[in-house]
Amino acid sequence: SLWKASKKVVVHNVLKFLRAKELEKLVSSWLDGHDDLNIKIVKVKKPPRDNWVKVTLESEEMVEPFIKLINGDNNKDGEGEKNFRGKALFAKRAEEVDDEGNRKKR
Repeated sequence: SLWKASKKVVVHNVLKFLRAKELEKLVSSWLDGHDDLNIKIVKVKKPPRDNWVKVTLESEEMVEPFIKLINGDNNKDGEGEKNFRGKALFAKRAEEVDDEGNRKKR
């Protein structure tokens, strides 16, 4: 299961209450104009009342570029992606937030 987790990224600071369509729009907006990165999102899962979303990418190679994209490491101004209220999003590998996820599941 660790192997599967390595394709997953958790993005923090998304708005807590997002309708499915809004979530889809938000997630696809992250990749807009970044076809060169060749990042493919397979699945997006968001707990109903949490402000993070778990994104499963097609392959492990996509994880780093995706995290850099969200966190703004590639941008000249260092600005990353934002949520609808203008707050910066923060992405990290899913394994690193596993205990948090597990706690919430119980």
